[in-house]
Amino acid sequence: MDYSQLEDLVELSKKGDKKAREKLVEKILNKVGSIIKKYHIHSYSNDDMINEAYTVIFENLNSYNPRFGNFFPFIELCINRHFSKILRKSLNGELKDGVKTLIIDEKLENILFYEIDYFEGKVSIEEKISLLNLAFETILTKEEQEIIWYKYFLKKTLKEYAENKGMSYGKVKKVKKQALMKLRKYIEKKLNL
Repeated sequence: MDYSQLEDLVELSKKGDKKAREKLVEKILNKVGSIIKKYHIHSYSNDDMINEAYTVIFENLNSYNPRFGNFFPFIELCINRHFSKILRKSLNGELKDGVKTLIIDEKLENILFYEIDYFEGKVSIEEKISLLNLAFETILTKEEQEIIWYKYFLKKTLKEYAENKGMSYGKVKKVKKQALMKLRKYIEKKLNL
């Protein structure tokens, strides 16, 4: 990597040059990939992590001062700190699966969608339970039902499920995500959200 060219791109990016930002992203893509591959954070795909890393880069761009060292070691430290913080939150249970996370308790009695404050006033708890049960039984495949049951009711990890079924972890994670999306879309459609 040509560090002098990288420093020039950083300076131009700090001044708001969009082309320089694009070139900067191209130059450091492989390096960013090598930083983030050591982190595995529940509910973050590789693309999510790359986007998160670039957000960190551009948020910290103006803090970089070339007098104290090269750009890449500086930004590597920023990215590592950021992902360490996310990992701690994930392990402490402070992170959920996204902005509109579907939360299901042991008895299928609790369904919440973040950022939908008016949801509670429209539908009674009994209607929510009934709707969720119907969705679970009718729109999910047996495999999706089994994965949701395993994860949310038996409180086991998707990794354990994958090992028990001889499936790849990535496939199990994808099936779980699809199942939750199906449930959410079904419920939003039925409730006209």
